[in-house]
Amino acid sequence: MEFGSQNFFNRLKAGVTAGDPDVYVDLNDMVDRSVRYLVSAQVNASDVEDVLQEIKITVWRQMSFFLQSSADNTPSQRNAWLIKVTKSRINDFRRKNYVNRPQQLEDGDTSGGGTPPEPHPDLSSLLTAEQQINYERCCRAISHICNLDMAPDRLLACLYNGVLIPAASTGGARKKGDPSAILRRFSGQPLSALRAALWRELRQLLILPPPEGLLAPLDRKLAGGAADTPFQLTAREITLVTSRSRTSVKKSRNEILGGTLDE
Repeated sequence: MEFGSQNFFNRLKAGVTAGDPDVYVDLNDMVDRSVRYLVSAQVNASDVEDVLQEIKITVWRQMSFFLQSSADNTPSQRNAWLIKVTKSRINDFRRKNYVNRPQQLEDGDTSGGGTPPEPHPDLSSLLTAEQQINYERCCRAISHICNLDMAPDRLLACLYNGVLIPAASTGGARKKGDPSAILRRFSGQPLSALRAALWRELRQLLILPPPEGLLAPLDRKLAGGAADTPFQLTAREITLVTSRSRTSVKKSRNEILGGTLDE
């Protein structure tokens, strides 16, 4: 039985209505089984229990609203609600505890060199079909960019300006990129620092951990001696290489199944 199933929804509704204390235990166990892997993939092992506790408290506090608003929802829609709560609490924790302190993240998180395992089946089952499709399309777009015939500093600029910034933008119109923000943040820093930041932010952006080997073409170029090279592109150069990557993605639209860079 999964969190979004009708049987578990009925159990929650009956338990909350009756004031059954056991429903809280059942809910905690279900949340733990459903999202522990996602939490473990995003924070240090020593922080997992604290983050899980915050998620459980949030879910319980919002339970009355969830029961009222989700009565007619499908199991996948209820599961998506749990993922949304989970990612919100993870991001809150990371902002409060890891900002400007990347050394606290474990080696696999900071370098990205030790890529995470494939998504756990229990976590994948929580996704709606649309979420799974969008996740796969985004990964294909990122992989396509990493395989372009560009120097590593240009690949990093494309990934930030063409993927991360637009995907993280909110509001009616998605941003087309922000070269000035990239320069403020990374100008003069070694490319290895950009690579580490890129990996961390992809883990926050994607609904599942990035697949193994996603940035392998970029890593091979960095391993060729470019890792310590400072990032020195201008705003114009960032705009130009992003435009080039967009053109390439559009030409490969069928392979990427819609992409993510201009929609």
